[in-house]
Amino acid sequence: MKFLIKGILCINFVINSAYAEYRAYQYMIEQKDQQVKILTSSLNPQAYRAYKGHPQQKLTLMRTWICPGQTGGLKQTCPSPYHGAENGRN
Repeated sequence: MKFLIKGILCINFVINSAYAEYRAYQYMIEQKDQQVKILTSSLNPQAYRAYKGHPQQKLTLMRTWICPGQTGGLKQTCPSPYHGAENGRN
């Protein structure tokens, strides 16, 4: 009986301490007409090309970072941790 209670408490601790995270990717997309745009997505390069890619696009991965939480409910990706460093802020 004591073993069962300890096991349940241990499993409960593990479940409550779990958290989600995902990787964000920043891409530079160049069109055939030399139009360039930068976008952030939670799709990795292979998934992005398969899901949203076009033959006329050149997809370049610029950077990637880890975001806490989950992407459910059409949430925006977290801001880049490099943004402050690019602007001279810490």
